[in-house]
Amino acid sequence: VQYEGGGADTFATDIIGPMYARVDEDQPFPAVPKWSIKKWLSLPGELRPLILCEYAHAMGNSLGGFAKYWQAFRQYPRLQGGFVWDWVDQSLIKYDENGNPWSAYGGDFGDTPNDRQFCMNGLVFADRTPHPALTEAKHQQQFFQFRLSGQTIEVTSEYLFRHSDNELLRWMVALDGKLLTSGEVPLDVAPQSKQLIELPELPQPESTGQLWLTVHVVQPNATTWSAAGHISAWQQWRLAENLSVTQPSAPHAIPQLTTSETDFCIELGN
Repeated sequence: VQYEGGGADTFATDIIGPMYARVDEDQPFPAVPKWSIKKWLSLPGELRPLILCEYAHAMGNSLGGFAKYWQAFRQYPRLQGGFVWDWVDQSLIKYDENGNPWSAYGGDFGDTPNDRQFCMNGLVFADRTPHPALTEAKHQQQFFQFRLSGQTIEVTSEYLFRHSDNELLRWMVALDGKLLTSGEVPLDVAPQSKQLIELPELPQPESTGQLWLTVHVVQPNATTWSAAGHISAWQQWRLAENLSVTQPSAPHAIPQLTTSETDFCIELGN
């Protein structure tokens, strides 16, 4: 049983189900306090899991704090996720005088009153093309997690039952967007297990710039839900690059210094 409207502190529900509770910050409202999701788990006598009935509003330039929630979900097993509001923009297609389509909503039909843009808060547009926020949601919810230590990439599978059987890990090193080296390794990782991948000695760039290591998990074969080449997970790290310092050259002529009882003079050149 879940009922956020009954007050999130009630024991009449099987789960803690708050709306927009924050990760680390309490919201001590007098009527119904809304604690941080981490604190809620540690309240005296509290043993229930926490599932946020709503925690991310995908409207406009949104989901900026999405990663913090998913870091907490992975850190605390009783934090069992939540729901994004919502999946798709609820607009209708209209056409201008030149026949170009546009999304109509909130007063575009002469309706008064209306909810303005508050029906436009999906992860995808009404025609199902992705919003930029969908890329962030996919990245945080991906089933493969990565950790880099020296030349070793640790790949962790968050699948509960599925053994990887259609995945390649492709890696590339680029300096300011220019590819320096790349490679690929088949992923063979059991559910809830890890695979260590040793990279070869990475090249040191001859010039300065931003050096990045990027990995993608690619499905080489098509599935019932994805085309061949589908990227199911990715990660990126900034690498430390050699810093070249140009030693300043000495002037061609050494300045001449002359002094007197009252002043001094430095002359350089003619």
